[in-house]
Formats: sequence, C-alpha cells, structure tokens
Amino acid sequence: MDKIGTLNKHFVWLFALAAVGLSFASGFVTSGMGGKIASFVYFGIFAVSGFLAMAFTQAKTLAGVGAFIVASLASAGGYYLVIASATQEATEAMGGGAEAGALGAFVGGFFALIIAVGTLVAGIGGVITGNKVRKKALETA
Repeated sequence: MDKIGTLNKHFVWLFALAAVGLSFASGFVTSGMGGKIASFVYFGIFAVSGFLAMAFTQAKTLAGVGAFIVASLASAGGYYLVIASATQEATEAMGGGAEAGALGAFVGGFFALIIAVGTLVAGIGGVITGNKVRKKALETA
C-alpha cells in the first residue's frame, strides 16, 4: 500500500495508452475463445487500467477521465479503420461495386460506436473506483 498515489500525475496518460495497446493485443490472444470472453477481456483491460491509473498516480479525477476519453476514441478509431477496410474488401470480393465503401464505413462506424461507448464506460468506471480507493488508502495512512 506504500505505492498508492506516489506516481506523477502525468503517468495517467501512460496507463491510458497502455490500455489501448493491451486491448488491441488481447484481440489476438482471445481470438479463438468466443465473442463474450474477448469482449470481457477487452473492456476489462480498460477498467483495470483506469483503476490502476488513479490508484497509483496523483492525478485528479478530471485528468483521468480526459485520458480515458482520448484512449476510448483512439481505440474506436483503430477498430473503425480495421473493420471498415475488412468490410469493404469483403464486399468488393463478392462483387459489390460502388456501395462497398459506403457499407464498409457504415459497419466500421457501427462497431466503433459500440467500442467507444464500452471502453468509455469501463475506463471511467475504473477511474472513479481507483480514485475512491486512493483517497481511502491515503486517509488511513
């Protein structure tokens, strides 16, 4: 417990960046485990990262929330690019013409929205919980 709240407040950004990287890597690790497990791990990474970011740093809640908003948007943007491109290529391979790009953009946007909302809720939930734990630990120390 002696490490609670000792890191510089700017480390919250490192935790948010790590959440994005680890969540993308989790897609490869959980690829054969089914959608529910993959989603649980993906969003769990954001929740745990948000918790750790606030528990171990001196960052204010607003800084943690801001970092995980940016991380959520980066994650959603990355998945938008991957899914839109894959959908467009699949549509073109099946003989789709001009509508391939529009379908790719729609499907990519749909999944990006789901990912953005999910990672935002998980990350901010972790930030709020981590902040409460840090405050409680520092009060009793």
